[in-house]
Amino acid sequence: MCRQGALVVGVLCAVVWALPTCECGAGDAAHVNKIDRSSFEECLAWLPVNTETLRVRRDDPSHPLQDEPRVDQNGFPKLDRAKWGQWAVREIATPHPLDNLRDGKYGKQLIGRKTTLAIAATRYVEIVDGWGGQRFQGCCILQFENDLGPAGTKLEEELRRDCKTVRSVAGERVYVFEQSVVRKFYVKDEAWEGTFICRPAPNLLFVATQEAFLETVLKRRRQKVSDRALPDNLPFWKSVDVKSSAWMVRHIKRKSSKQTIDVAWSLAASKSSPGIVLTFSHDDPTFKAARDWAASRVLERATAFGFPASLKKNAATAILSIEWPNPVPNEPPAPPVDNFDPQFVSYSFFLVSLESDPVVVGEVVGTR
Repeated sequence: MCRQGALVVGVLCAVVWALPTCECGAGDAAHVNKIDRSSFEECLAWLPVNTETLRVRRDDPSHPLQDEPRVDQNGFPKLDRAKWGQWAVREIATPHPLDNLRDGKYGKQLIGRKTTLAIAATRYVEIVDGWGGQRFQGCCILQFENDLGPAGTKLEEELRRDCKTVRSVAGERVYVFEQSVVRKFYVKDEAWEGTFICRPAPNLLFVATQEAFLETVLKRRRQKVSDRALPDNLPFWKSVDVKSSAWMVRHIKRKSSKQTIDVAWSLAASKSSPGIVLTFSHDDPTFKAARDWAASRVLERATAFGFPASLKKNAATAILSIEWPNPVPNEPPAPPVDNFDPQFVSYSFFLVSLESDPVVVGEVVGTR
């Protein structure tokens, strides 16, 4: 999401720092001095097989990963309404895992660095406060077009100096900070939570929220694996244009005492109207009712947030189209909310609630 939206939804990161100690060993010499040109499919194979959500931004080097957005005099993004769907999907699909770490100190060093592939992979997402704060296990994979060179060396030097510890994880040097997902002060951290940063190749940067998730990614990157997260045989892939510059998918499998329920959805920019499209699908025909329930739930939520939406169903999918509201003639725009466009705020909360809604992810029929 854009910088304003990211502050609202509380996606990675704000960190508490401490004086560094060192637990490094073999990882100090583990860097591979070779540019990594892995394809999206190869990167997908690195992820834990129980990964549930993917945000993908790919093959779009014309847009720097963390370039400053164009804004108007009020600080709001300058958007052509006809293109807001493309913008919205691109922004939510672009990871910004370092933006709030040390007040953006590290993220600023990457501004203007072009990426060929950026993936944010998560599992077990949940909202933990009333302002969109999240808890999740996951990892951002940033593949830059070129070697980060001296900037990468400087970045690692600063990470080493500022981090809590330096560890060797799966033979790689990992800089460890405390939990960094923005949320309310009263939310208690889980023991596994943290911010784990690794540069396994000159043009690769991994930022994870759980060491075990990162360790799996690092190990699978070096192996020839026979299984994969979100395999090709899942029906939802039929609704995803994986060659587009940005998209998002979520596939949930939840078990109850009697059965397993599968619900999936994909998010993409609409090709026929100025908006976004959510396509819901199911793995098994017996779960069509669960699919329709999830789609109807999101339709209600989109309407409640003030976005025009329509839902069409067929045997294979339920397709929800959402548009940005048209300005009301002769009605002044709503006043900013803490310097944010109120529609921006609504859209941000809509997306974060979508990702962790208990009905949409099937948690009402079982537990993970």
